[in-house]
Amino acid sequence: MKIKYVFPLISIVALASCGITKEETTTIETTTETTINTTTETTNEIELSYRVLPDKVNNYYKDVDITLKGDAFINSLTKVISKNYQKYSYNAAWDILKEADEDPYNKDNIVCIYTGLSIPKSGQGSTWNREHTWPKSHGFDSESNPAYTDCHHLTATQNQANNTRGDLDFDEVENITGKVLSDGYGNSWITNYCYEPRDEAKGDCARALFYMMARYNDSTLDLEIVDKIPTSTSSTIGKIGKLSTLLKWHYQDPVSDEEIRRNEVIYSYQANRNPFIDHPEWVNLAFDSNYENLSINKEKVYNVIQEIDSLPSLITLENEDDVYSIYNKVMALNAQEKLYVSNYQALSSAKYQIDYLKGNMADDDASKTFDFSTCNLKTTSYEKNKNAEVNGAQFYLSSCFGDNGDIRIGYNSKKSGNAVSLTTLGVNGTGAYLKANFSTVDLVGITLDSITPPSRVDKVYIIGVNNDSYTLLYSGTASNRVEAKFEKFSGEFIIAITGTNPVLYLSKMYLYTA
Repeated sequence: MKIKYVFPLISIVALASCGITKEETTTIETTTETTINTTTETTNEIELSYRVLPDKVNNYYKDVDITLKGDAFINSLTKVISKNYQKYSYNAAWDILKEADEDPYNKDNIVCIYTGLSIPKSGQGSTWNREHTWPKSHGFDSESNPAYTDCHHLTATQNQANNTRGDLDFDEVENITGKVLSDGYGNSWITNYCYEPRDEAKGDCARALFYMMARYNDSTLDLEIVDKIPTSTSSTIGKIGKLSTLLKWHYQDPVSDEEIRRNEVIYSYQANRNPFIDHPEWVNLAFDSNYENLSINKEKVYNVIQEIDSLPSLITLENEDDVYSIYNKVMALNAQEKLYVSNYQALSSAKYQIDYLKGNMADDDASKTFDFSTCNLKTTSYEKNKNAEVNGAQFYLSSCFGDNGDIRIGYNSKKSGNAVSLTTLGVNGTGAYLKANFSTVDLVGITLDSITPPSRVDKVYIIGVNNDSYTLLYSGTASNRVEAKFEKFSGEFIIAITGTNPVLYLSKMYLYTA
């Protein structure tokens, strides 16, 4: 039976929990006067305002001089966000990030900024780590420096994604000549040159760097965002790029509900805030750009605000078309128009829920789920011919490494002798495989999930086994989620991989029957 998920909007619950009230609905004015101030633009009928902030937040910024621009404005910000700052140790950052980056649907997990994966908090160090959005090798390589442990730019990140980003500058890879690499999550990079995160993380990364530039802006540490890459690594010179790209990402990816909640959590520890999350419009004051003087179609913006307000308080998959339709309208607005969508966080929360429901709908329909973190097989290296029990079912593995949280099918270069020919299974090449030692009736699909991206895997195959006869059911490329659908088959099955020293990290497997 398919379960219908119903969730309240996160923004209402989360913001209420940290003392923030739901923002006011935009009003219609009948006056013919034109009023202009720092946060409001009014025409004859339509008034637009930036996101309404609680009094405590407005009071926090009361000494910021918004009549200034450029370096003078940044200096004004620096004084405010550096005052009363509470430094925590790098070790303490684990617990802060567990709260700041907590999965709203699973309190035992964090969500990786780059992959969007929900990862158990218990995997700190082994599965996820503390990513420095501003790399520590770009100006502060000592833990004694406050920038090293500042959680406004530290994020919970899956280990491999953390290692891939390394200390690369940020830029869009399509603008650069070089070999572009990518993963299954929307992240791309050019080795030793630049890193481009998935679209959902671009604005978050930009605002974290803007914060760092404003917070560490003194004679002790003067961080600078420059408009060229690559920047050199240095323990004393703090530069990162690329400014024009980061400005684009800031306007392209508006402040989300997740960022607002994260800002509150870190404020509760460090006693300082990221001003570019609370006031994304202040980027106009901090930097000169081509985005600053764009015209604003107030009616178009107002209509989008009204559509967001019309979304139900309970979001289900029945709202998917409406949510994505409104989201696409927001994305079509120009940079300045987006700043006036004062209730965008409610839309971002709704979109997050839709994406979550879509990702879990198939899992709920599975006739059988295998959680490989419960596997009884534990090894210290890649071993051949192993039997394993997972959720009461028996499996055979031609070569594998058993570890907490997943099973690695395959072998590394040191154990390349573990490779087996897959010809007898109807597959060309060598590799490794897992065989289910049980039969399934009317099997029509298998989904494979892994926390870590597969390594050196050319192809993934699913092979049906019946009376020593092999039937190729599926072949495809490897990724963190392999979703295979095929004609109805009854019998045992094999998951096979080919490649040079291939490894498939298997955390969960879902079987679907007709």
